[in-house]
Amino acid sequence: MIKKKTVNIFVMIILLAAVSYIVVFSIFNEFMNRNKEAHIFEELTGSSSDQVKYINQILEFQYVPLELMSDYIGNRGDFSLEIYADVIKAFMDANEITVMHYVDLNGVCYNEIGEKTADVCNKSYYKAIVSGEKKNVIEYVSPLENGDEPRAVFAVPIYKNDDINGVLIAEKRLHFLDKALLSEAFDGNDCIFITDCDGNFIAVNSKSKKLFSHPNFFGSYTDNEIADAKKTMIKQHLANGEGGQLKINGENTMFLAYTPLNIDDWMLFSMIDEEAAFEKYDIHQQNMRTAVMRTTAVFLLVIAYVVGVNMHHNAKIKKESERLRLQVERNQKITDELKVSVYDYNLLTGEFKINDNFKSIFGFDLPSKISLEEMRKKETKFNVSEFLSKIEHMRKTKETVYFEAPTPLGDCKYKWMRIMVTPFFNDAGELVSTYGVVSDITEIRENTDKALEHLPGGVHKCQLSEPMHLEYANEGVAKLLGYTKQEFDSYVGDVYVRVIYEEDIPVFADFVNNLSKAPSVATCKYRMVCKDGSLIHVTDTMESVLDDNGIMHGYSTIIDITDIVKQNEQLQETAKLDAHTELPNKNACEELITDELLDEPTCFVMLDLNNLKLVNDTKGHAVGDRMIKSFADIVRSAVPKEHFVGRFGGDEFIIIAKNVDNVLVKSWLIEMRDKAAEFNKNESEYSLRCAYGYSFADVNDKLTMKQLLEKADSDMYECKRAQKKARAEKMRVQ
Repeated sequence: MIKKKTVNIFVMIILLAAVSYIVVFSIFNEFMNRNKEAHIFEELTGSSSDQVKYINQILEFQYVPLELMSDYIGNRGDFSLEIYADVIKAFMDANEITVMHYVDLNGVCYNEIGEKTADVCNKSYYKAIVSGEKKNVIEYVSPLENGDEPRAVFAVPIYKNDDINGVLIAEKRLHFLDKALLSEAFDGNDCIFITDCDGNFIAVNSKSKKLFSHPNFFGSYTDNEIADAKKTMIKQHLANGEGGQLKINGENTMFLAYTPLNIDDWMLFSMIDEEAAFEKYDIHQQNMRTAVMRTTAVFLLVIAYVVGVNMHHNAKIKKESERLRLQVERNQKITDELKVSVYDYNLLTGEFKINDNFKSIFGFDLPSKISLEEMRKKETKFNVSEFLSKIEHMRKTKETVYFEAPTPLGDCKYKWMRIMVTPFFNDAGELVSTYGVVSDITEIRENTDKALEHLPGGVHKCQLSEPMHLEYANEGVAKLLGYTKQEFDSYVGDVYVRVIYEEDIPVFADFVNNLSKAPSVATCKYRMVCKDGSLIHVTDTMESVLDDNGIMHGYSTIIDITDIVKQNEQLQETAKLDAHTELPNKNACEELITDELLDEPTCFVMLDLNNLKLVNDTKGHAVGDRMIKSFADIVRSAVPKEHFVGRFGGDEFIIIAKNVDNVLVKSWLIEMRDKAAEFNKNESEYSLRCAYGYSFADVNDKLTMKQLLEKADSDMYECKRAQKKARAEKMRVQ
């Protein structure tokens, strides 16, 4: 009896388990069928969200070279693009830019040759930049005709003294976005594309190119496929920046999900054919059925239910793991193409996590996990101090920040990295970690350097805040001094004053000290020492700019003005010569006659040519000029070259001699008298005679040159009176 009852219970349990299995399997199958479309839309929406993050990141990197060019133009202070024609051409070629314009504060566009091309004062990107609402803007350019390649305007501000002084806009083709649209949600069968709010295609993946021939998404479907009401709904969503889902009925039924890009009014669409979507889903559903069917019908309903739920949960985990795996692969593909390394820094543990790209990009290895303190101790070349200062700035502003740093590789070679630092705050508003990307911008910097080589002179950047040091100098600076770039970097390092002439270092120090006090622009002249030891004269025009961390930097352009200085010196020397005698003129003489006490024995001689006015009045000024020239030649020939001889006035000449005695000076005067007498024998129009006076000063006399002049002048007038008295006496006797 017991055995029979046990058998009956066992049979009942088996039957109950079988019935429960059938009921549960039927319910499960119906649930999967009913939720088929919801799961497809969920897959599309998840794929769109992942794509949006990386498309935004790709577009963000398009601003990097444009911001460098904007800083370059702003630092120069002249906003006419035609003066940078060679630079602009090299820059546009290097960055695949088709059109570049400068827009002034009135909204007027000027191209690279200075022509006015358009008025964009009503353009949204212009208003957003000039008002300070946005730091950079991207806006789709509507095609001029069918078949035009999608283009966009990238706009950034140009600053002068921290104020917006204009807008730099660059037009680029958007073909690079096509490669970033990765079809992986449905084994490569999904269509992914980007449109503007009007439905114009901006970027499409290869699957979409085969599907759409019309340049507009809405134009690709009839009213039977997408009703006007649904088209209006989608357009409203696009205009409001909202995402959504839609099933399109037509020759091929399509599932559609769209997500805003938050750039201009762009929207990213993910679309899959119903047949392809159901095929993948049916395979997944069949796998689920097989998993459930493998459970035994002999277990109790509770056991069967637990096993079924457990299998369903495991499948969901597997699906999520697969999605995460695809996302990791997609992340890796994009970071490889963009040449970036992703990092995560936890402030609580002080630990860095860095992906595998770092070594391949920057040439030195870091562990996948390393503390900030270990990085500092091991001298991994990562700018730890700059990174920490950016984190402190981020605590206050709660905004993503960037900074650039050179990474030395040895042999005077560098790689430039741009580091993005994005904050992550907990629910209490505390900064607990940061994450971001480290990108290689060496090529961008090199392209900019190549463009700068078209400029005369060179450019350099200094940190003006203490400790003052050179941060960067281009090849133009090295060429000015006869160095190669490697030789200059090796010799100068960060000590710029090593190539400034020693006597001019205080002038440069005052120059940068004044600029370090407040943002401003100034120019300084100083001399630099070339590799061969020679000196050149330069002008240094520097603009000081305060960064987010309160550090003042100076951006300089230096120009070689050596030839100009020499020409000016020659002109100054020529300006000090008397035209008739080629002796120093009155201005040159007066420069020597000062109130300073004499520091060595000096003689001052004053000479006055007699009868010059009479000759000018009776014979003419041409004869008078010859008379002056003849007398000047006699004086200059009698006095040794090391002593100064100059024409002090119309008929007055002076001699300034150092370390001479009375006997020597009198011998000069006698020689002049004898040469004049010899000259007069052969000259019929005039005779050369002069009155003279002279004075001596010893260092112990405490006299000035002006006092010597007064004494010599007084002595000369005594001589003149004596000569007149002698002539009068001679005439009386005759």
